[in-house]
Amino acid sequence: MSTTVPRVLVLGGNGNVAKLMTRLMLAKGWHVISVIRAPSQSASLSISLGSTNSGHLDFRTVDFLSTTSSSAKDLLQDVRPDIIVWAAASMSQPRQIDGAAAKAYTAAGASLPTVKKILSISAYSARRKAAPWWSKADAEYWKHEVTSYPDIANAKTDADEHLIAWGNKRAREGDATFQAIAVRPVWYGSGGNGSEGKVVVGKTPARGTVRREDVASIAVALLERSDARGYFDVAGGGTLAVEKAVQKAVEENVDAIEGEDVERISALVS
Repeated sequence: MSTTVPRVLVLGGNGNVAKLMTRLMLAKGWHVISVIRAPSQSASLSISLGSTNSGHLDFRTVDFLSTTSSSAKDLLQDVRPDIIVWAAASMSQPRQIDGAAAKAYTAAGASLPTVKKILSISAYSARRKAAPWWSKADAEYWKHEVTSYPDIANAKTDADEHLIAWGNKRAREGDATFQAIAVRPVWYGSGGNGSEGKVVVGKTPARGTVRREDVASIAVALLERSDARGYFDVAGGGTLAVEKAVQKAVEENVDAIEGEDVERISALVS
């Protein structure tokens, strides 16, 4: 990261991973603008975050269901972030939230040269084909999940693909510094609080769990780098601590988009 204080727009700021990320970013002295659904959430969110050390926290209120290209652009022009984090999600209305709204903010952000990074919190299952490194049991598990929750899987897959397509467009237009990052956890574990500490980043099995604290730490570690791009599937139960796992995945150019039709994805945004 540069010496300039990062200015981060967190969309879906009241979500569990978003709150954990916000705490980590504030502790680093970053300026976070947390986008929430209702003004009443700001007080409870401020209390839950506790001491912010040298960071600065602001709030904006947005109804993602009413998101348009124009409203997304207006918010970005108001906030002027250099980093965007998409962490909003909906079990009941994934097409509107995980799909349409996510794509609108991705397009608005990637169209602004002042936005240098866009990171989404997605899911490992957001893909069209079974990953080539999975076992047969992994592939069957993934297929069962995406057929059980087809609207969620389709919305997240579509949004992730558009994020990568916008990143490729920026690269084609000569911006080699822009970073499009999709953090794609397996199912969140329900046992215990705090970080497990040992994770897998890059290519993971489909089966398994990961703690939200570790997902947040991985996401912030990726944002701290200038060379992280692509799909990063994440899971618990690894052998490396977060920083080492992130470093290994990035430096070895691991990208969990492998097995997908990258040419088709790139053509989504011309």
